[in-house]
Amino acid sequence: MRSQLEIFIEGVPGFAKFTHAERIRVFAWFLHFHLKRDRFAPSDIVECYELLSMEQPSSVAPFLTQMEKSKPKKLLKDSRGSYLEHSLFQALSAKYAEREITIQVSRLLETLPAKVPDHAEREFLQETLTCYRRGAFRASVVMIWNLPHRRRAGLST
Repeated sequence: MRSQLEIFIEGVPGFAKFTHAERIRVFAWFLHFHLKRDRFAPSDIVECYELLSMEQPSSVAPFLTQMEKSKPKKLLKDSRGSYLEHSLFQALSAKYAEREITIQVSRLLETLPAKVPDHAEREFLQETLTCYRRGAFRASVVMIWNLPHRRRAGLST
């Protein structure tokens, strides 16, 4: 879950400046959409904060209660746990969901570094993928173009 969450959050512009209420909505959506969970508990939200090593609120419960009591409701709850109300889920999906092909390409890119035997080239490829995930597309194109040239220039060890 950690790498999936990290990759997703890297693609959410301004996430570091979000309020706790905004982060909790995004975490809840992530749990529903990416992890296919139909319900979540406050502990699942806390786990998201912990996996990202982010400061968390002293308690998540008041934020969930506020979402549940808001008009219109943003959160519904039953005996199995909490879940986003349909209109909020749809709004967040429109904002953050990736097309299936994008998800497949991202998963493929995640596996590439492990297939590169040379340590220096593997690290260089990981840096290239970091640029790509952060939206530095020109830098990632230049870096990936340079990867095979590194070996010919004797830059890999």
